[in-house]
Amino acid sequence: MNEFKRAGNSILGLPSVPQETWTLNKITLKFTGNLSRYENDYLDDYFQRTLNPFRFSLVLSLLFYGAFAFLDAITVPTLKEVFWFIRFGMIFPALIAVFGFTYSRYFKKLMQVTIAGIMFITGLGIIIMIVYAARFANDYSYYAGLILIFIFGYTFVRARFVYASIAGWSIVIAYEISAIWLSDTPFPVLVSNNYFFISANIIGMFISYFLELSSRKDFYMRKLLEMEQEKVKEANNALENRVKERTTQLTNSNLELINEIEIRKKYEKERAELEKQLFQLQKMETIGTLAGGIAHDFNNILTPILGYTDMALEELPPESTLKFDLEQINTSALRGKDLVQKILTFSREVDFEKKPIKMNSVINEVLNMLMASLPDGIEVKFKASSAAGTVLADATHLHQIIMNLCTNAVHAMKDQGGILELSLSAKAITAKEAKE
Repeated sequence: MNEFKRAGNSILGLPSVPQETWTLNKITLKFTGNLSRYENDYLDDYFQRTLNPFRFSLVLSLLFYGAFAFLDAITVPTLKEVFWFIRFGMIFPALIAVFGFTYSRYFKKLMQVTIAGIMFITGLGIIIMIVYAARFANDYSYYAGLILIFIFGYTFVRARFVYASIAGWSIVIAYEISAIWLSDTPFPVLVSNNYFFISANIIGMFISYFLELSSRKDFYMRKLLEMEQEKVKEANNALENRVKERTTQLTNSNLELINEIEIRKKYEKERAELEKQLFQLQKMETIGTLAGGIAHDFNNILTPILGYTDMALEELPPESTLKFDLEQINTSALRGKDLVQKILTFSREVDFEKKPIKMNSVINEVLNMLMASLPDGIEVKFKASSAAGTVLADATHLHQIIMNLCTNAVHAMKDQGGILELSLSAKAITAKEAKE
């Protein structure tokens, strides 16, 4: 079990909140122990947060599932009618039906079962095409489509770990049955396909596991924050009541103590102001601590993702179709790591250091790094104006911005090739333009 304890601090004289133990079932990831009372609330919250992303993923599935129809006409023209019937006559109606079902009041209860079912159905469609392609066209490459199903099933559609894993291994079993007994796949091809196919499934399970774990931690942190807010509200009410009672007592006191009462009122006012400032500081400290804790937890999730993708990339041959997918996962994880650094910076209240920077040197540094991994067919041109001077900025941020722009451009030209052109020039702007 994963455990961490939260010790409550006494605020304005109120008792501390008792310690709670963070407990989860290692397999199902359900809350256990004293946290089991949050399970239904979490499922409701998870449904509300994942409904629209799931609908969007269905639209993406329709686009991608249909977009590969043109490959059918190129790779297996004799079977394109059969494959198009599978794509547009079987899978498309199923996806559209599920999209419509998301607006039903029964969908909330059956959401995870529906996601697992549509994941298996789309995978089954690919498996049927694998059998036909192997039998009649001697083509064994359609198994790569199942890897896309895993990517969508374990990430985009936001299926919970248990349901996604059941659907994933059901697809694996169906593929093994079709590859061994229905299509008579050669043994070397079967071994190679299984290596990439099962590896993609296992990696997807890890991603799904840590996504749900992160979601549950985020939910629990929000619950703790709500408890702290309620506690602060009660403290404020208690303080207000105390001040009112004390003021009433002082007002009814002897007239001879008027001067003392005035001094006491002034003291109470100053104390209330100091307590208000102290409360504000404590609240900001709590928010910073929570943000830092979430960032560390998320960083722990990203570390195995980066590690496994790096190991997988090293073991894959250069011509592997899975390499691009793993690179995308690795890139996304790196971006997540940058986001964690930003959250940690916020929680420490550290400002970025700005220095005068020569833009030419930053751009040249980016290009030197980019040239090492630049695909064939892409040419880089850099034009710099002699009038371009220095800027006051953070070098790391500028480097990241330029690298992201160049990387996006390279990915857009990866298959067709082209020219990546960068230009640097000086421009005079007005104060109004600078504010905009």
